[in-house]
Amino acid sequence: MPRFLWSLFAVSLFAQDPRVLILESAGREAKDLELQRNYTFRERVQERRFDGAGKVTSTEVKIFDVLNFYGRPYRRLIEKDGKPLPADAESSEQRKLDREMAKRARESESDRRKRLAEQAKDLEEERAFRREIADAFRFTLLPDEAVGGLPCHVVQADPKPGFKPRTRDGRTLPKLKGKLWIAKTDKRWIKVEAETIDTISLGWFLLRVAKGTRFQFQSERVGGEVWMPARVFVRGDARIAGLKRLNLELDVSWSGFRKFSTESRISW
Repeated sequence: MPRFLWSLFAVSLFAQDPRVLILESAGREAKDLELQRNYTFRERVQERRFDGAGKVTSTEVKIFDVLNFYGRPYRRLIEKDGKPLPADAESSEQRKLDREMAKRARESESDRRKRLAEQAKDLEEERAFRREIADAFRFTLLPDEAVGGLPCHVVQADPKPGFKPRTRDGRTLPKLKGKLWIAKTDKRWIKVEAETIDTISLGWFLLRVAKGTRFQFQSERVGGEVWMPARVFVRGDARIAGLKRLNLELDVSWSGFRKFSTESRISW
């Protein structure tokens, strides 16, 4: 999932000091980021494209097994458009998996230390980005609601005038607004509805997400210890490399979570 989505997952549990409570929630979310690496799961990706009149021109559905071996996730395609892969495609996926496993099996101790250091750096950058959320928005508490039977605080997040981003990903924050549902018990973001209020450029400006693009996010508690992403829905326009325009709807869901050691050398 793209980092800029997290810009909307900020919560004020009490109106008097939202920043302190946002930072507390961000710390809990950071813990989840580490625990999430211990799980494998199934991923369903549905992409629908539209023409200028809003008519569906194509629909594609792919299902992946997301495996976790040698300390890193690996996505293996297992189904397309409701059908298992044909024999030749299945063989190709198996060869790719075998090559990747062989490559990871050759990882030296120095390479392993380097990989772990890079993962730790990425995690700290994510934490810094989330802490920055506390300064990027004005938060308004709305009447409580329940989501999936869980009582939630509901928070409106609007860009704060004059905010100056400090991190690379923080540059997206002034271009987003949203509404959040926060579980009162766990203080986790379990539902988000968001919208871009200006064009967002990503990946050295190779991808430009248009104003008015809508996002929805949901999470669920797994194994009594961690909250995992359950669904992300995106609907809007994007432009690739300033040329190709995409009017699309992306619906990604995750299920079948299984705990698995991140440093295990055994695959599914």
